[in-house]
Amino acid sequence: MKLLLCPFIAVIAVGAISCSTPAVAPAPSTTTSEPEETTVDLANAKVPVVRSAYAEKNWGLPQITIYQDGGYRLIYRQGKTLNYLFIHGMLEGEAAPATAPPWSEESFDDKTGYPKMIRHPQEWQTSTILGKSVKWYQNDGGGGADFPLYKTVDFPAKSPDGRVGYYRIEVATTSTARAADLIKRVNW
Repeated sequence: MKLLLCPFIAVIAVGAISCSTPAVAPAPSTTTSEPEETTVDLANAKVPVVRSAYAEKNWGLPQITIYQDGGYRLIYRQGKTLNYLFIHGMLEGEAAPATAPPWSEESFDDKTGYPKMIRHPQEWQTSTILGKSVKWYQNDGGGGADFPLYKTVDFPAKSPDGRVGYYRIEVATTSTARAADLIKRVNW
């Protein structure tokens, strides 16, 4: 009986394979959200490199990602804590909003028994980064596995060799004061 079923199963399997839609590979993305490679070398970055000597001295070398367009991201992490410093180097930046965006957090509403979103309006914070005044804001309140995140707007800066890049600094840390200290500690 086993010998009689084998050809039958083979015919069904071949028929199922031939009737299926052929797989089509997705077209490669050319956006900066697609990493080209995670590396230890910034040689392929087309954007002048901004680093944090403070974070490198106290936290260690960053994880480096180079994007297809030549932009990059550096991720510094303080040991095994939730403190992070991200430096994004970009060929182009996005326009800053007119006002600082509010940040939201989910809270439990005792009256309704359901979660609700609480919006926190805020004013811009400013720090001097690479010799210029840059706006930044609290992006979110963090969560169970994350500290609050603070972000600068995208800003241009001219490197010592005359090239211009756009940058965004993000910090995950416990307080606005600590964020202000880490944001300003980036350099060429």
